[in-house]
Amino acid sequence: MKPASTLLALLFAAAGMAAGTRTEIRTPVELASPLGGAVALEVRIPDATLEVTGGGGSAVTVAGTMETLHRDPQRARDLAEGCGLALRREGATLVLEPRYPSGALGREARKGRVRFHLTIALPSSLPLGIHAGAGDITLKGEFRASLVVETRRGDIRLDFTPAFREVDARTLAGRVRGFPETALRRFYFSPVGQRRLWLDPSGGNTAFIKTLRGDIILSRKGKP
Repeated sequence: MKPASTLLALLFAAAGMAAGTRTEIRTPVELASPLGGAVALEVRIPDATLEVTGGGGSAVTVAGTMETLHRDPQRARDLAEGCGLALRREGATLVLEPRYPSGALGREARKGRVRFHLTIALPSSLPLGIHAGAGDITLKGEFRASLVVETRRGDIRLDFTPAFREVDARTLAGRVRGFPETALRRFYFSPVGQRRLWLDPSGGNTAFIKTLRGDIILSRKGKP
């Protein structure tokens, strides 16, 4: 019979070999859409790292990569060919979301086999909603409309401008931080994990930011 240390070594070696067989395919993605009367942008992606910039222009642009991961190389290729990203209209709202195939392959894709790393640019006057399952989210530039940003796992960083009257930030297992503190008019704690930050009273919009596990960092544009 093999000693316990040898059995553990074999188990770790087997785990390493299994991890080493994983196939990862990166596919470039690029989308653009004029506003065409759209009154908001909704981002609905289960697993993504997002960098979102608010600024000028009259269109929404998206660029980045899609990662498909699987231990079976052919399955990874099937996922890369069958999955993608779509920017579509839903009434007066532009919606950015993954495109999955049907059947068993689509079910695999929804279980974390597909990840996105995206840079999104939109006009600063367009209201924005981000609903993510996992991944870090960074918002920078100018946002002069209301924001809703939610993720279950990941850090959220907002480099805000004085356009916001109020930021409602909630985290259950993380920290809410504001930099610099002089930028915050006042703050108070209400229900568990919630910290409401009042900013420039001349602003006319609000932001709601929530993560279950991760830090929320609020900083003025151009500050660390």
